Amino acid sequence: MSLPHNIIDNFQEIHVKMVWDELHDRFGFNIKDWKKKFADYLARQQRNTHELDAFLKFGISELNPVLNSILCRQHYHPTFMNLVEYILSRHRPPKPNYPSKRVPGTQKA
Repeated sequence: MSLPHNIIDNFQEIHVKMVWDELHDRFGFNIKDWKKKFADYLARQQRNTHELDAFLKFGISELNPVLNSILCRQHYHPTFMNLVEYILSRHRPPKPNYPSKRVPGTQKA
């Protein structure tokens, strides 16, 4: 499965919480039960599987069909990934605050 570069480069643990919150707020998902399903899914993954990767795979395989059913979309529509992209576009991590001008005493001789 190939994920968009935006998701690969920017998806972090804080975004997982935002996805859960969005699923609850917009669609009324029972987050406690879905988190238990995810924990079971994660426990069945290979030991070296990163939790963020497992969450995205879980979202595609388990959450996406439910979302598509709720929204009366075709089964192949990437609703879950669009939701992740939406969250990433709204909640970009802050950029480092580097000085734009040279600060005296910090230049190499």
